[in-house]
Amino acid sequence: MSLIGLSYFSRIIILEKNVNLTLKPNTSNDPVRFVSISRAYRPLVTLLGLFAIISFLYSVTTPIFEAPDEKDHFRYINWLADGNEIPHIIEDLAIVGHEIGQPPLYYATVALFVAPIDRSDLETIAEDNPYWRKGAGPNVHYHTGAERFPYKKSTLAVHVARLASIGMGMITIVSTYFIARHLIPKHALWAAAFVAFTPQFAFLSGIINNDNLIITLSSLTLLVLVGIVQIPHFSIWRYLLLGILWGGAILAKLSGIALGGVIVLGLLAVAWKEKSWLRLWAGLPIISIGLLSVSGWWFWRNWNLYGHPLAWEALITANAGLVRAEALSWWKALRVSTYLHQSYWALFGYGIPAPTIFYWFANGIAALAVIGIVIRVWQRKTPQPAIIIIGILTGWLLIMTAALLNWIRQLAATEQGRLIFPAIASITILFVWGLSALPYQQWIKRITLGGLGIWAAVLPLMVIVPAFATPSLLSPSIVVPNSQHVEFGSGIWLRGFEVENRSIESGQSLVIDLYWQAAQPIDESYTVSVHAVDAAGRAVAKLDTIPYNGRFPTPVWPQGQTFRDSYTLPPLAETAVPGQGSIIVKLYPWRQTEKMLPIAIDGNQIGTTLLLTEFKIKPVDDTVYQPSFTTNVTFGNTARLIGYDASSTAANDIIPITLYWESIAADPIDYTVFVHLLDTNGNLVAQADSLPQNGRFPTSIWEAGEIIADEHQFHLPEKLQAGEYAVIIGLYNPQNGARLQAQSDGNRVLNDAVSILSLTIKP
Repeated sequence: MSLIGLSYFSRIIILEKNVNLTLKPNTSNDPVRFVSISRAYRPLVTLLGLFAIISFLYSVTTPIFEAPDEKDHFRYINWLADGNEIPHIIEDLAIVGHEIGQPPLYYATVALFVAPIDRSDLETIAEDNPYWRKGAGPNVHYHTGAERFPYKKSTLAVHVARLASIGMGMITIVSTYFIARHLIPKHALWAAAFVAFTPQFAFLSGIINNDNLIITLSSLTLLVLVGIVQIPHFSIWRYLLLGILWGGAILAKLSGIALGGVIVLGLLAVAWKEKSWLRLWAGLPIISIGLLSVSGWWFWRNWNLYGHPLAWEALITANAGLVRAEALSWWKALRVSTYLHQSYWALFGYGIPAPTIFYWFANGIAALAVIGIVIRVWQRKTPQPAIIIIGILTGWLLIMTAALLNWIRQLAATEQGRLIFPAIASITILFVWGLSALPYQQWIKRITLGGLGIWAAVLPLMVIVPAFATPSLLSPSIVVPNSQHVEFGSGIWLRGFEVENRSIESGQSLVIDLYWQAAQPIDESYTVSVHAVDAAGRAVAKLDTIPYNGRFPTPVWPQGQTFRDSYTLPPLAETAVPGQGSIIVKLYPWRQTEKMLPIAIDGNQIGTTLLLTEFKIKPVDDTVYQPSFTTNVTFGNTARLIGYDASSTAANDIIPITLYWESIAADPIDYTVFVHLLDTNGNLVAQADSLPQNGRFPTSIWEAGEIIADEHQFHLPEKLQAGEYAVIIGLYNPQNGARLQAQSDGNRVLNDAVSILSLTIKP
């Protein structure tokens, strides 16, 4: 739906005209004029609808509390919604969380919407994942089916709160539109759409965060300030409104204090424009009245409770874990801030990036915008009123940038693009001002808005949904492959498995599907350890992970329901010995390898390591074998003996024998190679039976056409009597002792055994 709407909106915005929306009193009550105004605003309304859909998409695809600090933001809202007073930063910190030091306006506003909703299950949903910071998957919280639609209780309250944030984002877009009309009236809708289609802004507007309100109030403050600069007469009400908005911004977030800088800058611009200080000195007191009428009580409360109008020391205490031991230098803070470009455009959850190509696209737009700005400045054709507006927008951007850099210097984890979003209206309007100066303006408009809009619409499905996806639960009627009855510890059952490719080379990866089931609730988060072992018994690939790539830890497994989890092991080591390898599985508490869970098969304890199944490691070389003696003896439809190496001279009573087999066709049976020593009467004197390559390369993994060099060490018995002896070889089924039929030149070989060596033992 959002993509269809984008297509429709792109047609509107490309045809956007400079419509004069200056409203005059409608003394004639002319309905035609109302209709014309409605039509003029229709593109903006369409844009708001598209934004609401896209932001809502981010909201419903992001699991609750998987946005930065969202849980603590909601805990503050919940506290107020329960009828409590503004929390004490120190005394109520453990209950409300570290966002407790924030001013209360955003939380009080959203609390009005969630107060009627039952939130009694808040402490039992989306529980904290204690292993997240240690690398146990992307989930900061454990998520269960209780969060799925239709939403209930606290989950419903969270989504209602997110809807309130979307409303704030819509006001920011409208404010950007009307600010832009003062500077670039033909491209105001372009600027508004630029804000709406910035993926990070759409994401932020779809979650719970007080940044949403400070962004809205900052944009409204800029709108009123630009209006004051533009009007030729002094308006007490405009100045009073400016102070009220400034006070509201401070009550939304302390960074709202920085608006004082751009307000002063705007009033100085008015004084310069009119060559008079009257409006500056008359306006400042009125602005102060508006400011203090809204936020004065907040400063007074902080002073009484904490001895500081901003409660600074208490605020630092609440965020002690983020305070740097030593403030960064400005230069180092600037270097750290290079990360901001990514988080400005798109960085979801706790560090989930968009595809790299998106950042190339977005940064390309920014580069073009900067080029356009340079062209406009170089041309010096901008009229004075526009220069003043550009100065205000640029000044606010610089003020916010300096404030953010100073914040980065003092606190860790603050290099986040959303923290500069109070200036997003300034950024986008300046960008569009620059882009509109370039050639092929219409094409640039199509590409920037079409591209950003499509990216904004698809990123929730392309990035967020896969990042938090959980496995589908299997119906009881589904037959699990390779059914197992293996229990790890108490209550964790392995019901089956499947291996995607059982024959691979070194450098390739095994993909193994395990079918898990919890017989009872599991309190601890366990790591699944899957290892591939080569024919020599050495681990050549291993993967230790929380189930479903960290997205489905054992504490959230639904009782009695089976699911499939796929494990892609790293490529096999280049040193892996060819032959039959093994896949083993173990479970242990996260990062506690010394506490491997005991394993039972059908109730019988087997230790702590499960030999799941075997696989084949194929030789990677193309060795051409040159047997000393060639033969052409077939053994059933399984193998052909094409030659052998043997010596009639024993060294230390050991005769080395190498048999060269060619596989005729795959055979699931593991045949044993017998090497027998017979006397002249055909009596068995000695034998050395084993699987090919001493078990490393059994016949069940042979592939048609494959050549296998099979080495045997035949030990002569002690005190062997003098006489003539023969060494014979063949293949038999160890399950029943039946030998594979041996044929040479179409004739069956006697006893299905091939004589390969004659020995003379002297007295």
